[in-house]
Amino acid sequence: MLRVVLDVNVLVSALLSPAGAPAGVLQAWRAALFEVVASPRLIAELEGVLSRPKHVKRTGVAGPRLLEFMRANAIIFEDPPAEPLIPRDPSDDYLVALARVGRAQVIVSGDTDLLEAETEPPAYSPREFLTRLEYQLYKNVSLRVGYYYNRYNQRDYGVDIMKPWMGDVDTNAGIQRSIYLGDRIKRPYTAHVGLLGLRLSF
Repeated sequence: MLRVVLDVNVLVSALLSPAGAPAGVLQAWRAALFEVVASPRLIAELEGVLSRPKHVKRTGVAGPRLLEFMRANAIIFEDPPAEPLIPRDPSDDYLVALARVGRAQVIVSGDTDLLEAETEPPAYSPREFLTRLEYQLYKNVSLRVGYYYNRYNQRDYGVDIMKPWMGDVDTNAGIQRSIYLGDRIKRPYTAHVGLLGLRLSF
C-alpha cells in the first residue's frame, strides 16, 4: 500500500478548512486509501500547533481526536538524523529523512520551499496528491479517488464549468464537466463532487 508522510501544515489545514484539499487528504487516510508514516517529532509538532489558543478555539475537540487517530493509526518510526537538503527551510529536512526511513513514496506538504525542492521521495501539494492517489487492489486492478470542488460567487442558476482538482479544465467539455443546479439556486453556492473509479491494467 502507498505510504505517505503528511506535513503538519496539511493536518492542521484539514481541520481549519473542512472543504479544502488538505481535508480531502485526511478523509482519504481515514478511508484507508494509504498509510501514514510519522515520528515523535512530527506528532509533538502537531500537538504544539493544535494547542495554540487560536486553533483550539476553531477546532475544538477535533484537534485531540486527530492526535488520537494519528497515534493509533500512523506507522511510527524513531526520528532519524536529517541531512541538509532544503537550504531555504532546514526545518523540513527531517520530513525527507522520515520518508526515507519509513519507505514512504510521497510527502504531502503545503510548504513552498519543500515543494520546490527536488527531494526523493517527491513532495506534492494536497491538491496534486489527490490527483495522483490510487489504491492497488490487485496486481492489475487499482482504485482511484478524486474530489471536485468549486465555490461560485456569481448570481447564476444555470450551468457552470467545474474546476476540478483532477487535472486541467476543458472549458469546451460541455455538460459532462458541468453542474446544473436548477433555477431555484440564485445565490452564491459551493459544489462538491466525489469521484471513484477502477482501473484495469493488461
